[in-house]
Amino acid sequence: MRGLYRLVLLALVFLISICTVVIIPTYFLKSTLAMGQTRKQCPTEYKANFTDGKFQAEAAEVNCLQGKSGSVGIEYPDRNGTFKLAEPNKRIGKGRLVVPKNSGATVGLVSKLNKKRILNLIAVGFSKKTDSSYIFTCNISGSVAIGSIPKISICTNIPYNRTARSTDSRTKALPKSEGAPVNARQFCSALASSGYPWDYDYVSNTKAGLDIRDKDICQLALEKCEKNPEKKAEDTCQITNQGSWRDYDPNANKLNVLLQCSDRSQPYYAQGEGKDIDTLVSKLKQQSYTDKAKNCALYLYNNDEVLISPQGNDRTLIHTEETNAGFVINGLVGEAKIIGSKDPRTDQPIVTPLKARESYRFKDSTDTGKAQPLSREEFRKVATLPVVKAFVDCKNWELEETCAEVQKYGETLLPATDVEQVTIKGFEVWKATINLAKPGISVALADSRRVTAANFNQFVQQQQASLILGGIYRLGNWNLRSQGTTRSSGTQAAYTILALDSNNRPKMVTLTDPGSSIDLNQYPFVLQAGPRLVRDGKAALTAESVKREKHTLSVTNRDFRRAGICISQDQAKLYYVLRNSPGMSITDLAKVMASEQIGCWQAMNLDGGMGPALAYEGQAKAPPDNSGTSKAEAQPFMIVVREK
Repeated sequence: MRGLYRLVLLALVFLISICTVVIIPTYFLKSTLAMGQTRKQCPTEYKANFTDGKFQAEAAEVNCLQGKSGSVGIEYPDRNGTFKLAEPNKRIGKGRLVVPKNSGATVGLVSKLNKKRILNLIAVGFSKKTDSSYIFTCNISGSVAIGSIPKISICTNIPYNRTARSTDSRTKALPKSEGAPVNARQFCSALASSGYPWDYDYVSNTKAGLDIRDKDICQLALEKCEKNPEKKAEDTCQITNQGSWRDYDPNANKLNVLLQCSDRSQPYYAQGEGKDIDTLVSKLKQQSYTDKAKNCALYLYNNDEVLISPQGNDRTLIHTEETNAGFVINGLVGEAKIIGSKDPRTDQPIVTPLKARESYRFKDSTDTGKAQPLSREEFRKVATLPVVKAFVDCKNWELEETCAEVQKYGETLLPATDVEQVTIKGFEVWKATINLAKPGISVALADSRRVTAANFNQFVQQQQASLILGGIYRLGNWNLRSQGTTRSSGTQAAYTILALDSNNRPKMVTLTDPGSSIDLNQYPFVLQAGPRLVRDGKAALTAESVKREKHTLSVTNRDFRRAGICISQDQAKLYYVLRNSPGMSITDLAKVMASEQIGCWQAMNLDGGMGPALAYEGQAKAPPDNSGTSKAEAQPFMIVVREK
C-alpha cells in the first residue's frame, strides 16, 4: 500500500511537471519609484500572459507608490470611461500608471521564464513641468523614455497622447451646438489567436450624454471577438491595443483611425470627426475582413497626436516631452517612424523617419513631416534629462538581466567626451573622459608651440575640438605620431608609451619592462611620456620604478601642477587627470588615478608644471601655465579629440 502511494505521488509530481512546461509563459511589468536619491520597491507586480507576441485578456496587477508631490499609482477606466485610481492589489487588465510631476517610476516588461528576454523598458515622469502616464500596453503621455527591441517588442506602434489639450482654456466655452465638452473616450481592440479576425468596442458620446456600459471596454471587445462568426472555434481572443481619443475638441477636431496589420505594407487609414467613429472604424474593419488581413491592431488618435513606430532589429530608445504648444519626440538610440495625421496628397498619414540624434517637434497642431538633427550639445542635454538618466540607471531596476540591458542603452548614450571636477583623496582635480568605443572619435596632435596662457582661448576656438589636453614633453627625446604621421622621432628607449591602433584600441607599454617591445609604425597615434603610474589597476610608482625608466623626477615633490593619462580596464576609455595647482606629488597622482572614482587600469605621467591644459566643448577649463613666449616651446603639441 505504501509503495502504491509512492507511485501515485510520483505520477502526480510528473504530471505537475508536464503541466508546468506547457503553461503559457508569464511576463511581468515591474514598477519602481525612482526620483532623486529615493527608491521604493512596489509591493506587487503588473502581470501579463504573453504568447505568440500577443497579450491575453487579464494583464495587470496594481502597484501604488508615493511620489514627492503626490500619489503615483495605477488608474483604470470605470464603466463610464473615467480613469480612477485603483485600490492596491486589485487585479486589472486595462490600467495606466499615472506619475505626477516631480515624481517618477520605472516599468519593465521581461519574461518570467526567460528573464534575458527584455521586451520593453519604460521610465515615466521625472518632469518638473507635466504629469506623465503609461497606459497599458503601449500608450504614453508627458515625460517618458521608452526602450524596445522592435523584433520582439509588444509595441508595434506607441501612441503619444497629449494631456494638456483636455484642460486648455480654449475648450471651456464651447456653444451647446458644438456638442459636449472635451472628453477622453476609451477604446479597445481584440484579436483572435490565429491572427484573424479582430474586433473592437468603445465609449462615446450620445445625445443623452456619456454612453455607459455594464462592463469595461476591453472586456466587451473580447466578447465581441469571441462571438465573431469569422473566428475559428479553437481560437481564443486577446487584447491588442487600448487607448483613448478626444471628441468635440475644436483644437483637434479630426480623428485619425489607423488599422495596422502584419501582412500589409500600408495600414488601413481613415480620417473624420470623433462623432463619426462608427462609420470610420466600420469602413476599415470591412476592408480588412475582405482582405483577410492578419494580426490587426486598431489605433485612434487626434490631429495633435502621433504614433511612434520603432524600426529595425536593434534596440531603440525614444524620449517624449509635452510642451506648452505641442510636444517633442527625441530619437536617442536606433530608428523609428512618426505616424501623424492625413497627408492630402496621398490620403495616407504623414510618416516622418526619426533617427538617433534627431528631434521631431509638433507645434500648434502643425505636423511638418520633418525631423531636425540635434546638435551635440542638444543631444547631450536630452541624454542627461532626469527621465533618461533614470532609465539607464541600474539602481532603478531589480533584475540583473534588466540592469545589463539598460547598461547597453547607457553605453550608447555616453558622450564621446566628458569633463568633470572631482575631489579624490583630498585633491581637487579635473577628470576628462574619452569614450574610444564611440564611432567617429579621432585622437590627434595639434601644433601648440606658440600657444600661451594668454592666447589659449583663441587656440581652443580655432581647433573646434570636443576636448583639448596638454602635458606633452618637449621635442627631441620623445616618439610622437598623429594620424599615421611621425611628428617626433625620439631616442628615448625608456619611459612609457600610449598607442592607439586604427580602431582606437589602446595599448600602454613601459619600454624597460622585461620583454617589452612595440612597433610604433603600426599605430596611427603614439604618445611617449612617463613614468608609469598604475599597473593593472594598482598604483605602481616608486622611486625604484622611476629610476628603471631612467627618469629624474622626484616622487615626493609637490611644487608643480600635475597631469596623467590612462586606459580603463575594458580598454574602451581614456581618462585624463589634471591637478591645476601645486600641492600634489606624482605619488599622489598615481594613487588618485588608481582610485575607483577615476578607474585607471594602466596609467602614465604627463609633463607637469607648465604643460597641463584642458579645454572642453570650446571652453578653457585650465590653460597652460606658460605666460611668456620663451617658455611656450615647452608645449610642442596638445592632444585634440574630435567627434564626427
